[in-house]
Amino acid sequence: MITKISKLISIMDDIMVDILELKKLGSELSILYAEDDLNLQNEVSTYLKKFFKYVEVVNDGLEGLNAFKSFSSRERKKFL
Repeated sequence: MITKISKLISIMDDIMVDILELKKLGSELSILYAEDDLNLQNEVSTYLKKFFKYVEVVNDGLEGLNAFKSFSSRERKKFL
């Protein structure tokens, strides 16, 4: 039983390190998220905003392309 608990704790530690690393990397990145399903869009964008510096959410690919062109030229930044 102790071995299983130790393995679980180890896995949880690894997940926490991954989450912290993602937050560290994401704090300097912008992300463009295009999704036409509004329920999924709301769920996913809520989590993306926890990890990335800037999240642009659009409703479809065409809006995404326009947002990419506008944002990347205006801000001189790159989307992930």
